[in-house]
Formats: sequence, C-alpha cells, structure tokens
Amino acid sequence: MQLTFDENFTRMKKLFKIVLLCAAVIGALVSFSSCSKDSMANSKLIGKWQAETISMGGLSIDLSEMLEGEMFITFKRGGECVTEVVAENESETKNGTWSYADGILTTNIGGEASDVTVVELTNSRLVVSQKGEILEQEAESTITFKKVR
Repeated sequence: MQLTFDENFTRMKKLFKIVLLCAAVIGALVSFSSCSKDSMANSKLIGKWQAETISMGGLSIDLSEMLEGEMFITFKRGGECVTEVVAENESETKNGTWSYADGILTTNIGGEASDVTVVELTNSRLVVSQKGEILEQEAESTITFKKVR
C-alpha cells in the first residue's frame, strides 16, 4: 500500500506524539547514588525543563510546532516529577517518580516505566535518547530540553 505525502506526514506526526509521550515518561524513583558524579547530575536535573526538539532517522522536528503547544517535565527533590503537555488548547498533567544513575534516567509516570540514556546534561540543556520499536522497525529517538526554571 503506497501512502501519499500527507498520509505519511500525518502518520509521522502521530508517531512523534507517541514517542514524545513515551519520552515524557521521564521521571521515576530517586535513588541518589553515593557517586558524586551522579549526585551532581541529580542536582542539575532538579527544575522545570521544556522539550524543544525530537530527532529520529535524521529528521528533527520542533515540538512546539508539531504539538501546536508545549511539553514540560519538572524534576523535584525527593524523586517526584510532573509532566505537562499543553497542546491545541488542552492540557494534560501526570505525576510520577524519577531516578538517575550511571547515565540512565529512569521514570515512572502513570504506571509506565521508561529508561532513557542521558546524552548531555548541563545547567541549561538536557538531551536524552531512547531506542525502541516504532512501526515494527528498530529506531532511536533523541529529545532536547531546555531548562526554564
């Protein structure tokens, strides 16, 4: 079955929303490690982050344009987090937990656990990547966040 460009674009947009929501599952059980490197990373994660772009298969998409809104995740001390997606005049907020150790950020939001690899973490930028199956093919997605608070 051959799909038109519009049908492919619509499928990709839905796919990116699914990947985005999976990645929004970035927040589970804080287990502050005794390792000073992990402790410092935990401190850098605390705060509110806004998702900027998602990249997959060489394609990078501005999330605010794709969602016609914004996506945030707030990491709190004590291992709690909150995700918020505001899109098309609707808002959805979910509470969860998070932990970080050995370069892996683990989240559990709404009963869905997720592990992502932290590619970059500074005081103002967070880049995470996740591998998984999308449309029956192995794929890797990368999401870039900026710290807003």
